[in-house]
Amino acid sequence: ARKCWWFTLTDLDPAMEYMYQYCVGYADKPGEEPVRVSDPYSEVIYHSSDAKNLGDVYPNLPSYPTQTDGMVSAFKLQRDNFNWQHSWVNIPGDEGRFRIEDKNDLIIYELLIRDFTEKRNLEGVMEKMDYLQNLGINAIELMPVQEFDNRHSWGYDPNSYFALDKDYGTREMYKKFIDECHRRGIAVLFDVV
Repeated sequence: ARKCWWFTLTDLDPAMEYMYQYCVGYADKPGEEPVRVSDPYSEVIYHSSDAKNLGDVYPNLPSYPTQTDGMVSAFKLQRDNFNWQHSWVNIPGDEGRFRIEDKNDLIIYELLIRDFTEKRNLEGVMEKMDYLQNLGINAIELMPVQEFDNRHSWGYDPNSYFALDKDYGTREMYKKFIDECHRRGIAVLFDVV
């Protein structure tokens, strides 16, 4: 008979990030490790290889749990605040939110963060914002930025649709990038698979 379990966590610190995996079953052969998977709806995913690969791109990277392997999900009850500076552009009749003046007149620059600069991350893209703006674009379409299974991909093989790829930077860095684009009147589009 199949069984379902429900476990309620209590006394969680709202500001602390917690890591977890689902144990969806055991391998068929005795002595084999259980099958563990990350939460497909997780907004943060960690890999055992993150510590050696992310360097300065993702500061304050938490330690990967020693008692498991594979992808590990993470969550915080209290989201970090971000002080948006430039997301609100006042366009007559549409005050209060960023909007391109004419969505039928987009000049889109499709950008793969990994290959755009030598830094291969959002910091490198931010350093090239004058260049992008001088091209006359009014939209940047980011090729997929969701977590994927390997380190060298165009992102069309995502494993976590809601988790941003840490190779490009932190969640805060993504927000800073979008904020800077909006300051310059540039929309940000996501190429989603």
